[in-house]
Amino acid sequence: MRWIVSVGRAGFAAAAVSMFAIPAAFAQGVTTGAIAGIVSDSMGGGPLEGARVVAVHGPSGTTYAAVTRVDGRFTIPGMRVGGPYKVSASRVGYRQEVQNGVTVSLGVTSDLQFRLPQATVQLEAVTVETSAAGSIFSSQRTGAATTVSTDQLAHLPTISRRVEDLLRLTPQYSPMSFGFSFAGQDNRLNNTTIDGSYFNNSFGLAGQPGDRTGVTPISLDALEQVQVNIAPFDVRQGNFVGAGVNMVTKSGTNTFAGSAFYNTRSNSFVGKSAGPNTFNPGTFQYHDVGIALGGPILKNKLFFFASYEDDAQTAPGTTFLANTGGQPNIGSVTRVLASDLDALSTYVRTKFGYETGPYQGYDFKTPSTRFLSRLDYNLNDHNKLSVRYNLLNSETPVLLSNSSSLGLGNRRSSNLSLNFANSNYAILENIRSIVGEWNSSFGKSSNNLIVGYNTSDESRKNVDGPWFPLVEILQGGSNYTTFGFEPFTPDNKLFYHSYQLQDNFTVYLPKHSVTLGVSVEKYHSTKGVRVDVPKFTNTAYDNAVADTMTFRDASGAPIHYNSGALPGTNLLFSPRLGFNFDPGGRHTTQIRGGIGIFTGRPAYVWISNQVGNTGVLTGFIQADTTFAYPFNPNPNAYKPATVTGAPATSFQLALTDPNFKFPQLWRGNLAIDQQLPWGLTGTAEYLYSKDVNGIAYINANLPAPQTSFAGPDGRPRWTSNRIYGNVSDATVLTNQGIGHSSNIAASVERSFRGGLFAKLGYSYGTSKNTVDAGSIASGSWTGNAIAVDPNNPIIANSQFAPGHRFFGAVSYTRDFVGVGPTSISLYFDDRSAGNGSYVFSGDMNGDGAANQDLIYIPRNQGEMNFVSNRVIVNPDTVTYTPAQQAAAWDAFINQDPYLSKHRGEYAQRNGVILPMVFRADLSISQDVSRRLAGNANSLQIRFDILNFTNLLKSDWGVSQGFVTSRPLSFVGVDASGAPTYRLANVGLNLISSSFQKNVSTFDVWRMQLGVRYLFNW
Repeated sequence: MRWIVSVGRAGFAAAAVSMFAIPAAFAQGVTTGAIAGIVSDSMGGGPLEGARVVAVHGPSGTTYAAVTRVDGRFTIPGMRVGGPYKVSASRVGYRQEVQNGVTVSLGVTSDLQFRLPQATVQLEAVTVETSAAGSIFSSQRTGAATTVSTDQLAHLPTISRRVEDLLRLTPQYSPMSFGFSFAGQDNRLNNTTIDGSYFNNSFGLAGQPGDRTGVTPISLDALEQVQVNIAPFDVRQGNFVGAGVNMVTKSGTNTFAGSAFYNTRSNSFVGKSAGPNTFNPGTFQYHDVGIALGGPILKNKLFFFASYEDDAQTAPGTTFLANTGGQPNIGSVTRVLASDLDALSTYVRTKFGYETGPYQGYDFKTPSTRFLSRLDYNLNDHNKLSVRYNLLNSETPVLLSNSSSLGLGNRRSSNLSLNFANSNYAILENIRSIVGEWNSSFGKSSNNLIVGYNTSDESRKNVDGPWFPLVEILQGGSNYTTFGFEPFTPDNKLFYHSYQLQDNFTVYLPKHSVTLGVSVEKYHSTKGVRVDVPKFTNTAYDNAVADTMTFRDASGAPIHYNSGALPGTNLLFSPRLGFNFDPGGRHTTQIRGGIGIFTGRPAYVWISNQVGNTGVLTGFIQADTTFAYPFNPNPNAYKPATVTGAPATSFQLALTDPNFKFPQLWRGNLAIDQQLPWGLTGTAEYLYSKDVNGIAYINANLPAPQTSFAGPDGRPRWTSNRIYGNVSDATVLTNQGIGHSSNIAASVERSFRGGLFAKLGYSYGTSKNTVDAGSIASGSWTGNAIAVDPNNPIIANSQFAPGHRFFGAVSYTRDFVGVGPTSISLYFDDRSAGNGSYVFSGDMNGDGAANQDLIYIPRNQGEMNFVSNRVIVNPDTVTYTPAQQAAAWDAFINQDPYLSKHRGEYAQRNGVILPMVFRADLSISQDVSRRLAGNANSLQIRFDILNFTNLLKSDWGVSQGFVTSRPLSFVGVDASGAPTYRLANVGLNLISSSFQKNVSTFDVWRMQLGVRYLFNW
């Protein structure tokens, strides 16, 4: 299967009028910072027009300048982040004032005030030491945002060296599902930029670049600052409904400076105990080597920076183990008998000549290389040019998919199932990105121009060997083992690229600013006030047969779909209004917030489904419980002998609602920032989001239910689940508008000063929708847990619902021993490990989607309807009567915090919240500093320990998961039409507890040793 995606979307960013006293003035706030303020007469307090304000970046000598307007206000846009800056204000007839130590934060306007005294003779300038970082108190800050500074990037604990480890400082952050999520939104709906250029996993098979292979896409040594925007009420910032994650890379200075480092970890750097479970790390090796260097090419004018990093990790492919017989089915020990797997492997080899590979004890190797280079050129005080190029090469093996889009899913990574290694595959993640930026200012206006190009290769690789059908073997209604080729992988090639151009022109008027701009990306683009206009080229093949079929929409009404149609062109308006109020004008109290519409691009994998699933390029045969297709080791055995170009006899459809629109939500934000004693700043923030165009799916080939169950669980039932028998399903991508999320957060922070940084926070978030969309259209529908109507699911918890989270970070640096600074940094959080649903094993309601029917929670044993359950765990057999199962099920409900409170109801999707887990990460480093040729150089030894809590005590830092999320196996109906079922078992025993301690690399401590040399020439 080959996907080459090229989708266009073009448009214009709108005129934006600032409502603040001091206007913002930097492109999209993603590459630079700004300084703004007012110059006034110290005697009368009146504004001074025509005063010249000059800011000089100390490390590089880069100079920026502006002239005050008639109201005495000035804006210096497009400034390098960091500092320190020396900022001076002067005017003929007035004494010059200089403010030293000014720092500039990414995406933030730092506010300054100058009060110039009149002078009749030339006097020395008045010099003031200041630290106007402006990251929290800024007249331009409205919505929720967090800045990660250079010091935090350098000191806080990390082993992965992924920026995600630092984004945890954001109160609205949540590590739900893969990657990272903000404000309870799908992590694929974030927008990440590096130096202003989009840097996303745009296809949507993962959250962010690097997620697919589990590596960092850009070296932390190359980053200067990071900013997370949750609710920016500036219409120039968009393309997300989760968060905008803006990263800016380092630039060279007038000093040659850099670092060289080596990090390593091994088997001895991994814990062996996770609560009562023993963890065997297997072969665990990691090394990481890198170098970074920046400096001048022409002093004060032209600078370079470059970084190179190469790492390789060897880790266990799976930590789950086969049962040698009689072992308890807990921890990493599965129910799957080693004797069964050995016999099966021998049989398949002898009968078909297929090698299954091992089922345990094998390793995964993940190499990756990343490189970045950057040039910065100061043409003059008013024009700055930069060019940046970076690449990522990476590859990693992956366990076969758990998706139920083909087969029954849940094939691995549980105590119930263990697959063979040759069913696994490998993923590539190779990225190339180049971007140029030109910042200019002239008179009372400024301009920011960004041009970029990105290309990605995320193709899959199979293990060597001939193709072989995927075979799933079940026991007790759920997967026992799997062998054969992973069904979604053969010839799965994924290449995509995008071009980007954005330009923002700002005119500064008295008390206001007006910005006009354009943003164009060939993959998508932006237009309006803010108006987004997505446009797709129709690259699908229409199925003439399917186009004549009459399906059912969500309301049950007849409907026809164009099988090859992609989303149409829709104007998506995003009006926003933000405010910032400083009651006393002293930067001690700040009330801010806003309301507005945010528009994001969908994960383009949602659109690619329609291209490949029209029934013209591919056919689809699904025949359950049949002897019509005897097993054949040749995957092509039942493929049609001739292909005429006509639609296949049987097919699967992925369709688009003609009214489908890109994801949009309405978001409101209200916050207060307060200066506190001891250099602390407190923030309380409330965020609420409501879907305007959320993602939803229906199966238009599903008829109305033919009957319903009898008894207390009277849900609808299908005895026939297709309108057209030759169409396996017709999944339609559509919208819903009832999803919503909220987040309340409070934090206290002390920014880095005197070697000390501290932040302590709490947040509670909710997130509700009707479906958590996956990467496959049919799987998004079949995998969605429902109780009554699968085409009209009720609103329930999203898998990204964050719940409660307590977090904190502290870092302290001091020269304790007289040889160089010692740094000790700690990060901790206490949060839920996720959520889940209690569902039946099997297709209980007959709608064609297995293992997604939410259970009914009986009020008492009288509402239960068990049948005899014969449990076989060789060589033992136990038979449980209906009465024994009813008693055990009643006891299970009573001990379960969720089930016991919802008797007489259907279980909710993701209604079960997993227990909280507390973990702390620690970093300790020691520098040995020396001055060489008058410049500071140092050798640093550093230890990073993740899950330091588990190192202190083996029971700590261990998460808990479900014993099983399928407590009941559907059997059939009794004479009255009521559903019958059996209770799940663990080994020979019926289930008795909801949760068990997990055992994985995340549940034990892990340590990394690093050696770094920091040099200045």
